[in-house]
Amino acid sequence: MLDPSHLTRHAILRAAMLDKCQPRRQTVLMAAMLDQSHPRCHTVLTAAILDKCQPRRHTVLTADMLDQCHPRRQTVLMAAMLDQSHPRCHTVLTAAMLDQSHLRRLAILTAAILDKCQPRRHTVLTADMLDQCHPRRQIVLMAATLDQSHPRCHTVLTAAMLGQCYPKLHTF
Repeated sequence: MLDPSHLTRHAILRAAMLDKCQPRRQTVLMAAMLDQSHPRCHTVLTAAILDKCQPRRHTVLTADMLDQCHPRRQTVLMAAMLDQSHPRCHTVLTAAMLDQSHLRRLAILTAAILDKCQPRRHTVLTADMLDQCHPRRQIVLMAATLDQSHPRCHTVLTAAMLGQCYPKLHTF
């Protein structure tokens, strides 16, 4: 994940992450600046820096900045990291970035997030409608993941849903 040719930049980023006196706002800014050379690995590190204390407005701004190189993959990653510390409506807003080229996938993601106030059978039907774009075994996995007792059900659903296009998403 770390590129030997950029040890200095990684060292600076690591130092910022480990420095408890470092303002979180500045740490996120530094991570965003370092994101230019290795978008994927830095995106993971930047997402790790964002914690529950981070203001929602700044988090959304950070997610938007990281969305340039790999929009779908990074947006989903940010949505996953924001899952437990932010309201579901904020996750829906983040997922809205997927709207441009994955309308149908966004629909199933939204359905999963809204599953708490929607009948499960309705969500399963929505997943079944996508069967022509995804293998049935993957759809079954999505439907099985929609469980009220699982707090991050839509995050797992997103990973399974984009597994074909971005297999390495599962490693995040």
